Amino acid sequence: MIDAKNILAEKPPSEAHGSIVIADRQTQAKGRKGRKWVASSIDNIYASFIWVPSQATIPPKTPQQLPTHLIKLNLAVPLAIARACSAEGVSYVGVKWPNDVWINGYKVAGALIDYIGRQGHSGAVVGVGINTNENVKDVLALGGKNKAISIRDALGYPVERERVLAVVLAELEALMKLPLNVVINEFTKLDVLVGNVVTVHHVSKEVKDSRDFQARVLHISQDGLVVTNLKTGDEVTLSSEEVSISLSE
Repeated sequence: MIDAKNILAEKPPSEAHGSIVIADRQTQAKGRKGRKWVASSIDNIYASFIWVPSQATIPPKTPQQLPTHLIKLNLAVPLAIARACSAEGVSYVGVKWPNDVWINGYKVAGALIDYIGRQGHSGAVVGVGINTNENVKDVLALGGKNKAISIRDALGYPVERERVLAVVLAELEALMKLPLNVVINEFTKLDVLVGNVVTVHHVSKEVKDSRDFQARVLHISQDGLVVTNLKTGDEVTLSSEEVSISLSE
């Protein structure tokens, strides 16, 4: 996302908004909580684009409305990716709060939104990675451990990366014109967590922590993921910046 951040820093907001950087590979990709990953297949989509709230079709009218706008963006991006997968004919597409996209229980895409607040150059850098035409199942058969899939795996044939990305961007524009409650409802319809029992991880899914607990997911709110702690019965609202979630086996 380095090149995209440079665009945001150097160009006026009106020029920066909508700019996109596309890579065949990424060697310094960053995930949630600063996790690093390498994206080496040239068959997938790795893209970062600039979203400047003040330049959106329906911008936040006051500084107080900016957080709501960004919450909507966080939900709209994975939802747009899910809709693009469905448009290609993929079945059993879902989203996993806060920013993953799944196909039939396997991860096909993820997104990361990094908001940068600078005087005169504020905006969000939206990074997306979509397993598009890589034979992910072949990688898994050779000993890979990630529970992943590609659009090609799901369909049985390759798709046009440019078309998939174009639909993602078009769907995102459409979703960002909707009220936040509508976007939350649309996200909830596809969320694989809602109604299920999950494990809440405070460090990571690989590292056990005494604060971890099991919970049933109730719904998604403007403030985060609302769950019921199965041990205490307490209703808790979780922030994606503080925890990670996995479906319990």
